[in-house]
Order: sequence, then structure tokens, then C-alpha cells
Amino acid sequence: MLLGSPDVTPYDLRFRLLGIPVRVHPLFWLVMLLISGDMGDFHASLIFVACAFISILVHEMGHGLASRLMGDEPVGIVLYAMGGFCAFHQNRLSPWRRVVVLISGPGAGFLLMGAVIAVAIAGYAPEAPGLQLAMQYLVFINLYWGVLNLFPLWPLDGGQIASTVLGMISPRHGMRWSHVISLLTAGCLAVWRLTVQDFWMALWFGYFALINYQILHSLHLSYQTSDEPEWWRR
Repeated sequence: MLLGSPDVTPYDLRFRLLGIPVRVHPLFWLVMLLISGDMGDFHASLIFVACAFISILVHEMGHGLASRLMGDEPVGIVLYAMGGFCAFHQNRLSPWRRVVVLISGPGAGFLLMGAVIAVAIAGYAPEAPGLQLAMQYLVFINLYWGVLNLFPLWPLDGGQIASTVLGMISPRHGMRWSHVISLLTAGCLAVWRLTVQDFWMALWFGYFALINYQILHSLHLSYQTSDEPEWWRR
């Protein structure tokens, strides 16, 4: 997902993976711990955090390696409170190449999930309870978050894919259409999670609905105040 880069802190974890710079903001660990759902079992929570780190890193590496394959060297990967993002120069890629890069994130997660399932089916699953739990978490995270990322919900991958495709269909209205769809999707998901008393995810989707509303409002104001007949082509 893409919500802007968090501030650099002296507590960031930094390393390079396959030549791509990676930075992990300290709030990433805290938020993953909070959403683990196993706060009564600290050991299980730590396993979840480790699996979330691996899964989100693999997801963002999918974007990064696909961007490199499409001809644009990725700037870097950041894991932070809202998940993670891979920075690359989207404007240097054609729309279809951009779509390939965007879909490669969930695709990498699905490949990781498939590898874990294949190990289990082949009978190579470890007997240690902690490792078995880790395999379960890896399947759950990459399935659930991978599917969620493909929803037409900006700034998730699916929302950016929708914006790119609709922009090709209608350069004038495509961006606005994508944010309308994203606003409606986020609103429906927020209401759904409220009905099952999942207040954390309801708040998450509500926040996405808010930022899409703000973007739509900004686009509307730009349309009203622009003196240029083709301002929307920028």
C-alpha cells in the first residue's frame, strides 16, 4: 500500500535485500503485535509478528523485483504502521507495466502461501508446535491480506490497479471513478466489520473511506477552480 513514507528514526532497522534498500519503522513491530490477536499468549504473538514481517516483506519484494524487471529500479521498501510500500517511479512505466508491478505484490504472497501448503501436503511439515503455528500464520496472512489487497480500495494495490485501468479507459474521469469505487468499497467493508464487532478493521476501512473522500473533494475543487480546459491530463 502507499500512504507516504514515515519519518526516519534512529530505531529503524535497515538492510538491503537483492540490492533493494529496506527500512523497517519501529511502529511496524508494535502495530503487528497489537493486531496479532493473541496478546494472552506472547509466544504466539511473536510468531505472528515474525510471519507478518516475512509476508509483507515478500509482498513488497514482489513489487520491487517486478519493477526492476519492467525496467525501473525500485527506490526502496519501507515497512511501517500501515503495512508497507515499495517506492518506484510509476510515471516511467507504461500503464500495463505499472499494473504488472502492482499485481506482483499479492502474487508474491500467494506464491509464498502455495510453497507453505506444498510443504505441508508433501509431509515435510515440522513437528514443533511453534513452527506449525508459523505455517498456519503464513497461509492465513498471505491469503487474507493478499485477497484484501486486490479489492478496488485505494491506496491498496487493487485500488491503484483500478485507477490505472480506469485512467486508460477515460483519462478525464478515470481517477475520479476509481476513488468513488474505493470510497464505496471502504464504506461497505467498514459497515460489515462493525456488524461482526471487528472494530479494529472497521476503523481501518473507515480511515480509507475518509482519505478517498478527501481526495474526491480535492479533485472536485480542482475541477471548479481550473482555468485550463485540459487540466485533467496532468
